[in-house]
Amino acid sequence: MQRGRWMGLTLALAACLLSVAGCGARKSSPDSIYGVADVLSITVRASSPQSERASVTLVGTLPDSCTSIASVRQSLENRSLTVTVTTRRPIEGLCEQRPVAFEKTVPLVLRGLRPGEYSIVCGSVEAPFLIDQGDVVTPL
Repeated sequence: MQRGRWMGLTLALAACLLSVAGCGARKSSPDSIYGVADVLSITVRASSPQSERASVTLVGTLPDSCTSIASVRQSLENRSLTVTVTTRRPIEGLCEQRPVAFEKTVPLVLRGLRPGEYSIVCGSVEAPFLIDQGDVVTPL
């Protein structure tokens, strides 16, 4: 009988220690949730011949008041410039659960691109633009 009692206590103690160790492991997990912003429209802004730069204004919504824009990434494949807006939201915290509008203007570095027609894609939204012989960007 004594042996059974000690065995039960040992198992209970082991379970408690494992649950505490499990709680400690959760602390090392990320403190944020990352996602992609819902972009509703994009507008290409023209550049001057000297700057070789243009910009795009992104208009969209974030899912709640705690979510913010973490980064904006650009990548070029063929003649399509993809813009990805990454969001960050803390795991903990009380947030107003309603969409929050945002507008963000991002400079586009187009150095080295050949003249021709290109498009900017952000989510399901797309906007064409033209780079002419003088490296001037014109929205189409």
